[in-house]
Amino acid sequence: MGARLGLTAFLFATLSAATFVAPALAAPRHDAAARRFDPDDPAYAALHALEQKGERLENDDAALTLQNAAWQALYDAAIRIRVGASRLPHPLAGRALIAMAMNDQIAGAFKLALPKAQRSLELLRPFRDRYADQYIQAVSVIGFLQQALGDRGAALASLAEGADWYERQVAASPEDRQDRTIATALSNIEFAYSQALSAIGQADKAVEYQRRSMEARRTGLGPNDPDTVSAYSWYAIMLFRAGRRDEADAYGRLAVQTATDHVDPANIVYPRALEAFGSILARGGRRNESVSYFERSIALKRAHGGADNNNFYYALFNLGDSLIQLERYDEGRALEEEAAKGWRKLEGDDSSQGALAWAYAGLAEAGDGETASAVKRLEEALGTARGKDSEEQIVAPKVFPALIAGRIALGQRDQARALAAQFAREAHGGDTTMFAQADADLVKAYADADWPGATVAARRLIAAVRSDRLLGSSGDLPQPQRTAIDLALRVAVETDSPQLALEAMVILAGSKIAQANHLVAERISAADPVLATRVRAEQDAAKTFQTADGALLQALGNGEGVAAARATRDSSARTLDALRAALARDYPAWSEVSGLADPDIAALQRDLPADEALLAAVPAFDGVYTLLVTRDVAQVRRTTASRRAIVDLAGRLRTSLIAGTPDTEAAYALYAQFLPETAALARIRSLRIVPAGPLASLPFAALLTRPVVRLDRPSPWLIRRYALSVATGFAPETALGERQALPDRFLGVGAPSGFGGAPASEPARLAAASSYFRGSAIDASAIAALPPLPGTRAELDAIARDFGSDRARLLLGDAANESDLRAMDLTPYGTIVFATHALVGGEMEGVAEPGLVLARPHGGEPDDGVLTASEVATLKLDADWVILSACNTAAGDGVSDTAYSGLAQAFRFAGARTLMLSHWPVRDDAAAFVTVRTIANARRGMRRDVALQQAMLALIDSKAIPDATNPYIWAPYILVGTQ
Repeated sequence: MGARLGLTAFLFATLSAATFVAPALAAPRHDAAARRFDPDDPAYAALHALEQKGERLENDDAALTLQNAAWQALYDAAIRIRVGASRLPHPLAGRALIAMAMNDQIAGAFKLALPKAQRSLELLRPFRDRYADQYIQAVSVIGFLQQALGDRGAALASLAEGADWYERQVAASPEDRQDRTIATALSNIEFAYSQALSAIGQADKAVEYQRRSMEARRTGLGPNDPDTVSAYSWYAIMLFRAGRRDEADAYGRLAVQTATDHVDPANIVYPRALEAFGSILARGGRRNESVSYFERSIALKRAHGGADNNNFYYALFNLGDSLIQLERYDEGRALEEEAAKGWRKLEGDDSSQGALAWAYAGLAEAGDGETASAVKRLEEALGTARGKDSEEQIVAPKVFPALIAGRIALGQRDQARALAAQFAREAHGGDTTMFAQADADLVKAYADADWPGATVAARRLIAAVRSDRLLGSSGDLPQPQRTAIDLALRVAVETDSPQLALEAMVILAGSKIAQANHLVAERISAADPVLATRVRAEQDAAKTFQTADGALLQALGNGEGVAAARATRDSSARTLDALRAALARDYPAWSEVSGLADPDIAALQRDLPADEALLAAVPAFDGVYTLLVTRDVAQVRRTTASRRAIVDLAGRLRTSLIAGTPDTEAAYALYAQFLPETAALARIRSLRIVPAGPLASLPFAALLTRPVVRLDRPSPWLIRRYALSVATGFAPETALGERQALPDRFLGVGAPSGFGGAPASEPARLAAASSYFRGSAIDASAIAALPPLPGTRAELDAIARDFGSDRARLLLGDAANESDLRAMDLTPYGTIVFATHALVGGEMEGVAEPGLVLARPHGGEPDDGVLTASEVATLKLDADWVILSACNTAAGDGVSDTAYSGLAQAFRFAGARTLMLSHWPVRDDAAAFVTVRTIANARRGMRRDVALQQAMLALIDSKAIPDATNPYIWAPYILVGTQ
């Protein structure tokens, strides 16, 4: 199997581990001598001793070279022993050969493995009634290898025939003779067939066969057997591949829970269940949560299996991959390096798994901007993988783009051109995906400096990435796609194409939005029957396209029916595109929340006032790109500083601001990178900022527009030059519709009862939302321990006095609860303020969205006291303002989602035009000052971004608020939306 299969690599061994001799089934007799053959004849004791030695080495996860030596000894001995009148070789020769074939498979030598597996089948066939499990194991491996080598038709035929034969034999056999070995063998063939079906896009059929595989184990071995736990994990994986995310989550959790309750921690199944569920979480965009499962898996393997075997190095590899996807490059690289060195120690310098881990370490270096070192490492990995079918297939497509870009960056364009030509030949020479072909074409055009061709290829690639991403439910954007989008952005800079840059940035920003808001989008569609019907139609069309795309891949592999398969695929793609375009047109707000919005530069320019500009700051793979759009001008740039340098500067500045000691060097350096002097900004007074990835948690108001030696009251902060607002995506503001009325009424919700913590003199430092949940349920004791917020009542009273008693309503104490709020008609209120604790965005078990803490529910109330983002989305508002005067309402994890999009976009969809949030916990007195001033300014006719700007400047200049000049006090406030 090998690392090329990712999750397959560490689970397949468990799913195909049966090595016992099966009792006779009702199978056809192939030879009279075979029928009379007694595998327990004492004459064969020496062979069985050799078999047991091989099994011990296999179970101990010894080096493949040691295992192969043991199996070779068994083969040499068994092939010389003849049984029956026909003088057939002893079937343990086939048993040994299939074990060696599987080891070749693990090492990535597929072409060596296939003839061994086919020969083992020949040796076992006459004895398949006695060795049914090994026979079916050989069929399973042959089908897998044929599929991996591109012969999908032969693979499906082998596996379908094997599954059908064995299912019939099991059905015809008395139940009392169907022991665990038969159950395991049946499960194995159904598992392998499921994998082959999944590879060609037949997701539903693949799920059904994986379900049969699981049920065979559950029935034959029991629901708590370790092998059944492995089957739970695989069923979860297959459900996830089919887009059945909730069911996948449930079975992944079942595997972990069953392992926790019933499996010895020393059994390898336990850490593998953790690792499998971690992979499901990671692939679903919940990478932060996945890390803890990977780490627990590694700790168990280290404690019980040692740190010198394949299982342990696979665990390191998977965690390293997740950390690299989280852009924690240094940590990920260290793990991949350790894994690579371990595999080389076990398998030699030409280890296939070692090559893959070494390649991933090189990709981490490329992401960190260490170009020369990355190029060297990537070339080493590619050289090792060459000629090894499994690893070359996965290493080459990942390595080539980063390697070629690195060669160009080092001034080695001739070498880059040669590599790019090779990449293109290989991508178009077999059954590869539309993305892989577009990626290769883009890389080649970029290496050749063929800018017209690169532009066409970049748009094809963006379309392929968009389709791939939207076929899944998570919006997660894997590393190869991020690398490809980075290259598309380079082309946009080289060709001065803001429109191309926008299309690429929409992919990057949209993937984060989709991750942050998938629960919001699901609840929105569920609440609107018409929208729900159309979303289901779009999802069905996506599955149809996926199936058609798989059929095309199969046709390309077989060389038959390619034209018809391509026509079907293209037709289904047109249907899918039409459905998505209609959804975006008819439900623009839902499209924005789902990360599907697809605006163009002209639409953005029409939306912008004459004195406003849009600035997007988007980190890609190893570069950061900016897009500046005014009504008349659009410009795209790549920052001169690397992605690593920009992210480090942003982290330095944010950390220093929260500590109250601003890093002025970082504050100016970031301004110089994002807003170099340009005539396009001469008349601009307002900036609408679209920050992505780690930059979403950066308070742009605290950038300095020139270097300073000492900070004082009139220091040149960016907020003095521009009124600032933040957009969660690129949809024009007007896409969300115009207000029907402008009610000048105020609703304040705050000071909720039920907090039992001690009052805090400083703002509460809340943990991530996961700290307040047990699984998917609220942890009432953790919520109760939150400190009270005495200043919020005074803040809301002050705003209410400004509106007047006849136009203001307050929900305080016990009244600030979910039930009362959701029962109210909220549409008359033009200004709504929530003054309470917020649970910051981040990943958690069962709940992956932020929320606002309200009053603790009393007995009999169905609500849990937390208004989550998806619940917010179902409210009906018609508000000019929603102000979340709470702790950390803009916070997020900085990488896996857009920091404020969960709450902000939920409120926007519910009907709020503008939101005011905070980047970090705020002090009661400062929050009250800014909130009251901002609302008062807006009620006097100021534009909302200007209203907040003037309130912040007034706070800086105020002598009534202690330390008001420190940006820790005034800089956290942000405005989302300006309409």
